[in-house]
Amino acid sequence: MIFRGKIYKILSAMAIAMVVTGCSYVEDPGNPCPKPDMGSDGNVHLNFMMTSDAKLVNGTRSDDQNHPETGSDLDLEETINTNDFAFYIFLGKAADGVIDWDNAPLLYANYDINHSTDPYTMITGSGGSYNVTVTLPTPTFEKILGRSLDPESYEAVNFRIVLLANSTGGYGSGITNYEKIEAIPAETTYGEVIAASEKIYMESSSIHEASFDNLGDTSDGVIKGYIPMYGNIFTPVTEKDLCSSRPFDGIFLGNVFMLRSFAKVRIHDNIREKKDEFPRLHSAILTYTTPNAYMLPADAASYLNGTQVHAMRECKENSWNIAYGGETSLQLPFISGKRKILIGYLPEQAIGTEMPNLEIRIQISPFDAAESVTGGDRLTYKPNGQEDLEKHTRKFIVPMSGYKGTAFTWGSQILRNHIYDLNVDFKDGTELTLAANVKDWDQTRLELDFQQNPMVPQPVRWTDGTYASVNAAQGQIFLKPWDSESNRVAAECTFEISAPKGARWTAYLIPAGGTPGSFMFKVGSDAEGDLLEETVSGNTGTPAHLHIVSVDPNPTQNNSAILQVIVGMDGGTRFMEAPVAGGTVKNWTINQARQ
Repeated sequence: MIFRGKIYKILSAMAIAMVVTGCSYVEDPGNPCPKPDMGSDGNVHLNFMMTSDAKLVNGTRSDDQNHPETGSDLDLEETINTNDFAFYIFLGKAADGVIDWDNAPLLYANYDINHSTDPYTMITGSGGSYNVTVTLPTPTFEKILGRSLDPESYEAVNFRIVLLANSTGGYGSGITNYEKIEAIPAETTYGEVIAASEKIYMESSSIHEASFDNLGDTSDGVIKGYIPMYGNIFTPVTEKDLCSSRPFDGIFLGNVFMLRSFAKVRIHDNIREKKDEFPRLHSAILTYTTPNAYMLPADAASYLNGTQVHAMRECKENSWNIAYGGETSLQLPFISGKRKILIGYLPEQAIGTEMPNLEIRIQISPFDAAESVTGGDRLTYKPNGQEDLEKHTRKFIVPMSGYKGTAFTWGSQILRNHIYDLNVDFKDGTELTLAANVKDWDQTRLELDFQQNPMVPQPVRWTDGTYASVNAAQGQIFLKPWDSESNRVAAECTFEISAPKGARWTAYLIPAGGTPGSFMFKVGSDAEGDLLEETVSGNTGTPAHLHIVSVDPNPTQNNSAILQVIVGMDGGTRFMEAPVAGGTVKNWTINQARQ
């Protein structure tokens, strides 16, 4: 299990790298993102994170079958389509130390983050890290919980989040039986959502778009859509932590590692004896009898976040293939111009004596008269008709159970989120030599495809000589001491937000310790002294230059504030935090030592 139940505060001293938190929900629509204060705002603030290139807690997710893990080949294997993404948060109630998850009530659900006008949810991020923030009024939370929150209690509140990503696979309606699971807070239960989700299935072949002749094409333009994924995470949080959550300091519920619903097959050209590039792997056709895949794995209700599956859940929904012995055949494309690896995706199913199987062709010489087709060496891969194909290639039927009396090491099942590799050699120009292995698919890089997230090409850079000291690793900047306005030095920094174009940003100094209001922005000076403001604003696409000063020359305690920059999105109808700190830390903290 990847998440071990430890609760992190997003703005702790050990901030999670590259987390980007959204501007919190504020009830006043006329001022939807004012400067937050340090006190409770009457809401419960929750976060969970989906990350790109996330490193697992123990550095690996290899399973007890000694399968090494490996990465992904195509972007579609790691991408979440946010137009096809839903999540559900439940509250589990314990009786005699046992949580009745089946009857756990729904706390919150969101089916359409991209176009939602729901003020309680925000999803933000850039640079490969994305954070979902949910803010709920405390009375609403307590009503569903069934008791009042005690700010001094260490009693656990148990959360479980279910995520459904790419439910339709990104290839349109009619392919799956997917229907939006309408869920009602306090009424719909975890068991009901799992039961409804378990009915979702899709046809894996639909992401394979056939080329005009199915020969010689690469995956570019041939494989479309996204891989359906499932996530499920359980986290206990104390009532004291919930009560202390703030708009800029939410309770972190953990990293969610998504489980893909398909398996992947790869055919590798490992032919060692070549002359003028021949013989070489030409093509492969994957044939199988179970065309559909369930979105959820076996025993989905008990699935542990970040773990691998070892039980098959074969989909028999509306499958004429299974009922009547039909077959699905896919022409596998190469994954790159190097033409070394063919790739395909298929549902969970049993490995029988004959099915699934691979029709592998080895090209032993150039084709005689290939059609005139643009695209580099595709001419040598595309024959001029079937006769030309048969003359210059050799065909081999390879069952996935084994070849020529030698069983493969894949076992008796095709399992989701696993990679089945077949290495092909062609010795003496007559016979195949095959080596098979299975790998775990490693952690998913979830690239949520927001086009309008705040983008920061230049993060904060502090001007030398304008501050006393800096700790870049911890994101700490310390102001110079002063005793009069004449020798007060403003700490200066620059940054730039490039997108969305034409938007306005506002910088805030949020109290983090000591006396609130200890820092302000210097915006100029006149005959009476410095001109100070609590906030400053600017336009995206233009370099920003901030001057930050303390207001008390002789503080009796250490003061600190967090630099936060909020961008108005979609014409100011929603707000998101720009990651101006640059990713090493979440936010820069401004400090003034007591005098």
